[in-house]
Amino acid sequence: MQVQLAKPYDHKYLEKFRGMGFYSRKFDGKRMYYLDDIAYSRDEKICRPAPIAHITAQISACLELRDYVTDGEVLYFNEDYSENFKKAISLTSRIERSPECDRLYFVIFDIIHNDFFRVEEDSEKPFGEEYAMLLQKLEAQEIEGRCDLLKTKLPNVYIAKQSSDLFEFTNHPQYKDWEGLMLRDAGAPYQYKRTDKLLKIKQWQDIECKVIGVKAGIGKHLGRLGALIVDYKGYVVAVGSGFNDQEREILWRECKEGGRLYDSLVNGELYIKVKYFEESRDAEGNISLRFPTYLCFRDTNLGEFVL
Repeated sequence: MQVQLAKPYDHKYLEKFRGMGFYSRKFDGKRMYYLDDIAYSRDEKICRPAPIAHITAQISACLELRDYVTDGEVLYFNEDYSENFKKAISLTSRIERSPECDRLYFVIFDIIHNDFFRVEEDSEKPFGEEYAMLLQKLEAQEIEGRCDLLKTKLPNVYIAKQSSDLFEFTNHPQYKDWEGLMLRDAGAPYQYKRTDKLLKIKQWQDIECKVIGVKAGIGKHLGRLGALIVDYKGYVVAVGSGFNDQEREILWRECKEGGRLYDSLVNGELYIKVKYFEESRDAEGNISLRFPTYLCFRDTNLGEFVL
C-alpha cells in the first residue's frame, strides 16, 4: 500500500483545492497505519509489535474503528506533552518492550474505510467529512493550552487537530520549536501517492546523509565525539549538534576500530537523519548546511544507539 504523502508547499497548488484549507502541526515520529489488526510502517513493513502493544490493543478494542484504517505517527510524549523524537525512533525499533514504551502515543491524521484502502480507491467522502467522523467516533476533546492535539477516549491515541485558522498555530508559544505545518484540501479524499492536496510548510528541512567519518571533541567534549562527518551532495559537512553527552561517549567508542558501528561506517552503510535550516555555501564556495543537527539513525537495527 502507498500511504498519502505531502508535497512541498507551493502557492500554485491552492488554486486546485476543492474545499477549505485545513492546517495542522507537522509531527515527526514513526509513520504507522493500522489495518486488519496489524500495524504497518510507511514502507509496508510490519511494525515491531511489542513496543506499541498498548496502542494496538486500544485500537483493536475500539468497535468504532473496526472497519477503518487509521493512519498517523507514533510519538514519544513526556508528561507535559513535549516530544522526544529520538526516544520514539529508538523504542519502536526494538524487539522487546520496556516500561518507557508506555509513553508512546499514536497521533491519527487520517481515517479511511478498509474496503477503499485495500484497493487504493478514493473514499466516497472528502477529508473534511472523514475528519468530522473521526472526532465523533473517538469523542475528541480539546487539551488545555494545546492547539495541535485532541485527546480521545483511547488513553494512548490522539488526533492531530485541524483548523482553518492559520494564526491559531503560528501564535502558539511553541510554534518556533515545531518543524512546520501541514496544509490539506478538506474537499479531497485520501490519495495513495505524494499529492498536492497535502502540503508541507516547513521551517526546518531534514535529509538522510551517509556518515563518512567522525571528529574528536575538544574542550568539554574532549575524549568523546565532537561531530559526525557526512556526505551531502558530494561535499563534506560536520554535524556536531543534537547529541547528548551519553550519545557522544557511546558513538565515539562504537565508531572506532573494534566498535559495533565501525564496519558499517567503513562500508558506507551508516546513515543518519539530519535537520537543517537551509542549504548554504562556505567561504570557499562549497555547499554546506546551516545549523545541521543530528536527529537519529534511520536503520531500525541501530535503535540501541538512539538514546
